[in-house]
Amino acid sequence: LGIGLEEEFQEFRQSLVHEDDEDDEDDMASAPAVSAGLMTSSSALSLQALLHQAAPMAPGPGRESMSRRGAEEPSERIFAAPKYATACFRMLFCSASCIIALIYFNDADFWPPAVGGHGSTKNCWDLSSVGAAVMDSDFDHHNTVLRRYYLVQLSYHFHSAAFHVLAALLLWFVSSSKNTGRTQSKHFGVFPTGMWTIHNMQSLFQHLFAVGMMTFTYLFSSLRRLGVIAMFSFDLSSWFLHLLQMAINVPAGRRRVSPFWIKIFHRFFVIPAFCYSRFYIFPFVIGYSALEESQDWLRQLENMLVPGTARYIHGIFVVSFLFLMIINVVYARRLFYHSHVKETVDSPSRP
Repeated sequence: LGIGLEEEFQEFRQSLVHEDDEDDEDDMASAPAVSAGLMTSSSALSLQALLHQAAPMAPGPGRESMSRRGAEEPSERIFAAPKYATACFRMLFCSASCIIALIYFNDADFWPPAVGGHGSTKNCWDLSSVGAAVMDSDFDHHNTVLRRYYLVQLSYHFHSAAFHVLAALLLWFVSSSKNTGRTQSKHFGVFPTGMWTIHNMQSLFQHLFAVGMMTFTYLFSSLRRLGVIAMFSFDLSSWFLHLLQMAINVPAGRRRVSPFWIKIFHRFFVIPAFCYSRFYIFPFVIGYSALEESQDWLRQLENMLVPGTARYIHGIFVVSFLFLMIINVVYARRLFYHSHVKETVDSPSRP
């Protein structure tokens, strides 16, 4: 979600204090937070440091004029373009994901009214599917679309995880090139300082966790249907978040969004959509169905498989539900006190 990432940026700056000269520290400017994925604050700063390192270092009028131009350009505009592009990409994906789900599943028997349907999540747990074909029972003729939808979602999370790894490699390259011949400190005694930040590791873990959950729910045809509802609700709230990021990070050359409208959109669209998706649909529709409505399905599945299977699968439901709710609470707190919305609204240079 990329909300309130000052902690990541401060951590990255602290890791560079003992590695950079004072001149290099003066060149490092803070940047507003962005959606985690294509380009984070730390990776953008590292890219800037790499470009500075590649630039000619000889003193002269040209370098002085370059420094003056860099000092004159507002720091929040330097990184606006990649963050704006990141938000655009993610918003387009969420738009496509939600539209596809509504077109193909809106009339399905398992699509509940909470997401615009007329069905019930009880129909996800069709007991006739618990048999020899429990892994791929097509009791409502939606399996083909469900498989393709899962493929799109998995490719998106694989893509985001790959970019976090790429960003880590870029940070390692910049850090190692700037510290040739020096002893470099390491996080936990393993990862070189500057290669991984806490936020990058956290985001990478979340993407891998999402891949693991999608893989698990894909195994059973009944869980596939409940998983689609969950992915739709999460993408729906993310759509508003990425649109907010686009409004904050409008790049140079484009007309900026008024702080008044950013404040209105944050309070009356982004926060309500987040709370509805993450604190109503997820716990009271998806969570309730997985923990309560699945009981008969689990017992029948246990009779067909190994004794104790139902208990282990139900345990996975509980642990996953608690973990995702903790993440939702953390993100909600960051969203309510979105520091960059406040900075944008209070900025005197913004029209």
